[in-house]
Amino acid sequence: MSTLNFIYSAFVFIVVGLLFEGGSTETHASIVFEFIFLIILVVIIYFIKRKERNKFQEKLAEKKQIEQLAQKYIEDNIVSCEDDLLFDDYKKFNNIVQFEHHISVKNDNITEVPYCIRESLYNEYLKKIRKLKKNF
Repeated sequence: MSTLNFIYSAFVFIVVGLLFEGGSTETHASIVFEFIFLIILVVIIYFIKRKERNKFQEKLAEKKQIEQLAQKYIEDNIVSCEDDLLFDDYKKFNNIVQFEHHISVKNDNITEVPYCIRESLYNEYLKKIRKLKKNF
């Protein structure tokens, strides 16, 4: 809404300036072109911000989906407090996420399993272990 207010204020400023200015039509034309340029610039900035917001929302949705998959994986594989997560579990879960569900996760490190995937699986593992210990 602030962008629309800015455009409206600029428009009012230009119209009032044109009414009280005794300049030539060339001056009026240059001011109108500046206003049109301003509107085009604001529209471009709006679409760039919208695209960035959509990318951010997609990443959040993917992260939520990974967390749900981790919860399901832990529920299926961890049944007692003595069960541990092994590296094979991380690799299997990575295959589930990236190959079966086609969620691409960027791996910044040299490790085989990206940090985001390891973190989600380990957090769900900790929740399950705490829940199991509380029940005993």
